[in-house]
Amino acid sequence: MTERITREKLNAGIVKLISQRSTCKRLHVGAIITQDNRIISSGYNGALPDNLSTSFGSDGTCLCNGDTPCDKAVHAEANAIYAAAKEGIALEGAVLYCTHSPCIKCAEAIIQSGIKEVLYLEEYRRTEAIELLRQHGIKTVQIDE
Repeated sequence: MTERITREKLNAGIVKLISQRSTCKRLHVGAIITQDNRIISSGYNGALPDNLSTSFGSDGTCLCNGDTPCDKAVHAEANAIYAAAKEGIALEGAVLYCTHSPCIKCAEAIIQSGIKEVLYLEEYRRTEAIELLRQHGIKTVQIDE
């Protein structure tokens, strides 16, 4: 019989899978938000709905150059928070799993939304957001895949 995986490993695998929907050339990021061990929202970095921006191709692929940080795509963490808001789902006390540690703008959204814990697989190139989250009492942990 196969050993049962932990919820942490399950959710790590899910965010990696969701990141494959990303439309950014540079970095594929996925996020899920859980409450009481159930997924209540998900997101990946990509274009706004209806793809009306000139920053994206007709298929939704980001037109960033892929070598420098992309400022075109909506970030995965933000998309997951927005999706929950759109459905009227409160995030107070929720847990966010993501493939990469959040940027500063996503950290602000996490703080404002009431998420209590952030678990990520890889550290983003800039780490000041991790410190900001911790300053606001949000548990922030890098997890092993």
